[in-house]
Amino acid sequence: MNYDKYIELYRTAEKIDIKSILEKDFYEDIINTITNSSFYNVRDRFKEKIYGFIETSTGEKIDVKNLRDKLIRQYFWNETEENLLTYKVYNFLTQRANSEKKYSKNDTDWIMSISLARFFLTNNFEEFPEKIENLKVSSIEIFNSVESCNYFRERGFRICVKKGEIKFNDIDTIFTQLDLKAERIGGAIYDSFTINLIKDYKSHDTGLYRFPTFVDVTDNIRLIPLGLVYQLSLKHLNKKTIYSSWNELNIAYKEFLEFSKHFASLFELQTYGHDFEMILMNSDINLLDKIMSIVFTDNLFKVEQYIYNDVITFVEFLANRALLATNEKDKIAKFLDLVNFYKEKIESKSWDFTKSNLPNDIDDNFLDKFTFKAINQNFRKFNDFDKLDFNTKVFFKVKDRYLILKPEFSCIGLYKILYNLLDELNIYKELSTEIGNYIEQFLEQKMLEKNFNVISGRKYKVNQPEREKLNIKSKALESDFTLQSNHYIGFIEVKKKELTQIAKRGNIIFLLNDLANSLLDSHKQANRHMRYLSEFKTIKFYKVKQVPEIIVNLDNREIVKISVSSLDYLSLHSKDVAQNFIRQLFNKNVFLKDRATEAENIALEKFNQSNEDLSSELYESQSVFQLTEQNGFRNSFFLNIFHLQFLINRSENIEIFFERLISNRNIIMPYRDFYHESIYIQELNNSVIS
Repeated sequence: MNYDKYIELYRTAEKIDIKSILEKDFYEDIINTITNSSFYNVRDRFKEKIYGFIETSTGEKIDVKNLRDKLIRQYFWNETEENLLTYKVYNFLTQRANSEKKYSKNDTDWIMSISLARFFLTNNFEEFPEKIENLKVSSIEIFNSVESCNYFRERGFRICVKKGEIKFNDIDTIFTQLDLKAERIGGAIYDSFTINLIKDYKSHDTGLYRFPTFVDVTDNIRLIPLGLVYQLSLKHLNKKTIYSSWNELNIAYKEFLEFSKHFASLFELQTYGHDFEMILMNSDINLLDKIMSIVFTDNLFKVEQYIYNDVITFVEFLANRALLATNEKDKIAKFLDLVNFYKEKIESKSWDFTKSNLPNDIDDNFLDKFTFKAINQNFRKFNDFDKLDFNTKVFFKVKDRYLILKPEFSCIGLYKILYNLLDELNIYKELSTEIGNYIEQFLEQKMLEKNFNVISGRKYKVNQPEREKLNIKSKALESDFTLQSNHYIGFIEVKKKELTQIAKRGNIIFLLNDLANSLLDSHKQANRHMRYLSEFKTIKFYKVKQVPEIIVNLDNREIVKISVSSLDYLSLHSKDVAQNFIRQLFNKNVFLKDRATEAENIALEKFNQSNEDLSSELYESQSVFQLTEQNGFRNSFFLNIFHLQFLINRSENIEIFFERLISNRNIIMPYRDFYHESIYIQELNNSVIS
């Protein structure tokens, strides 16, 4: 039923005399309790009577959260007593809802329940009636969004709440105005962002930033959408301010930040408490909507970031491998020279330079591969996140000088510049199949430097009886990495698939396709290794050329599964997000309601096939416990290459590596940042030890 239907039922119920609904004796008991203020005597019986009309075992499921949100949103917009009572009645009727709760399809049943619930609430049968202030706190996102609607409406924009939904009639116009405010301020926004705005969020340990994406109910504030502000600051980095005095500039800057906070508030993405975990646990919210809200939250409030030394090390490794595989050695050597120059400038904290500072062999054409002349110029509408190019290069040219963009956010541009260079040299296609091997070689090298017990790229046979017992068709299985410590055995499967730009914009089909090619496919492979070892207790990696057979015995150790992507999937890497995504998608297909492009149909077909394969894999007897137990996926992780590198670098041995990985599986933090969580938990562990 839609919003109009619920309102119609409510208005019909207003006219019903509850005397006609209840048994005579029960009605008289209720009237007596009101007269004598002894409602506790019939309260529970009355409640069950109310619920008895609409709660059934054979009815339909309804989108409870969506209904409540619409009703409370409409109340905050109009603030009439009747709107408030309408919300309270439906909130009361659906407060026992869970994923299995079903409701009557009969309108008369609803009218009866609504009529009784109105009487119940207006006569204070509820022991703790909800106060308006508490309602605002418990629905802080919605309260803030409605206030922001008023903020923009007062400024002449066509935006309002109608039938419980925000009508975004002027959303692009609002964004255009925000963009114009940024342009008028110019490069001062970038200076403020990098020097002041995010300084309190910086980790002294990693140099990375903790981007808040939630509102604490005790603060009741709107967050600055730092991701959005950064992207706009880059777009207007080379613009001069139109303001002639510091005071005028300061006023304009504060207005820009306030405007941006209200803009972000409209989308109701700022959660509190356990943040995404609570979203994911709420079965009343559509899973795909959950995932998209997470992606859009990342776009507004976060900036993709990396430890620049880790990226440089990785890029140098790939470039040197490419150097060995091609005759175009000169340009790749130049690339490595500029990477080294970039690193030296960062380490010396010298953020700008002229061409005369560069190595002699770097000409203008080659320098252009590393240099922006303009950034994010196609960022013209509020959801143009697929058109951002902020992390594709590392320098910015201002007249005859070059500025090094903030390395935590720009360093990944080196990786993309290398890929473009290989493509330009017509060797990318030739090397594309090898790049996955290079990535694995890089990770193996890092592990061996720490003397990890690692087995890489080895296969083991699955004979006919084993295939039949495990329901596996393959005659042999290959593990990218098998790690062993005294207490753990880890299977790591690496996919070079990154989160595409169109997925970041919010195209759910391509987002699902990216997750299929990274998380789902790799998890299926790792899960097969887990099942095999769990069942047969031993894996025999067979002899290859001069490399002898290797035997891995389970020996009562815990099995850990790690899926690895190339670049960052931001909050989608969070363990509860990835684990709940796999769990809730089990045995489901995704279908398009509207017409789709051929590319979307292909992407969706790929996703559904990957999910079907993973679902079949998880349902096998050695694996199904993960779906039935609350913490079934507690040893399953989704990382990127640099997360893995971070853990390896900070682990003196393989046992500590696993302990660092495992230590945060029972702790949920609202920031959804791998580095921040890892450092925080390590500090927590150290404080306990000391």
